[in-house]
Amino acid sequence: MTPFRTFAGGSLLLLTLAALPAEAAWDNVFQVCCNCRKRPVVSSFFAPAPVVAYAAPNPCDPCCRTSYVQRCYYQPVTTYKTECVPVTSYRTSYYWEPVCSYRSSCYYDPCTGQSTQVTTPVTSYRLRSQCNAVVNYVQRCVPVTSYRQVRYWEAVTN
Repeated sequence: MTPFRTFAGGSLLLLTLAALPAEAAWDNVFQVCCNCRKRPVVSSFFAPAPVVAYAAPNPCDPCCRTSYVQRCYYQPVTTYKTECVPVTSYRTSYYWEPVCSYRSSCYYDPCTGQSTQVTTPVTSYRLRSQCNAVVNYVQRCVPVTSYRQVRYWEAVTN
């Protein structure tokens, strides 16, 4: 019977103290100093929450078990590298080509009384064209895609 009296007396003391006005030290911190009015004291009583019998589930329940499985996937990684690429273009050039021909002529030599044939070279020029391949090197950025493996742990509950 003594433990019951101790519990009842302690509860009565707590209820009495809860009903008394209690001003905290911080009560006046947020008030202006010139305001001399006191705030009305409010007291309240809250009944204790009723106790309900409740049994928590066993945390080591064999029906649910969580394990971790390692998974992986491949993530694309794109980098760029510089390459020199040959670019072929064609250019037409023009030039004068010498053409050599011969002209024969006969003349009469009065001293000897004979006709003599003389051949003389004649050079003329004709315009020619030539198609030339020109190779230039151009620097280009080329994307290079590689794949890296990413691993992670996934929770599996069964």
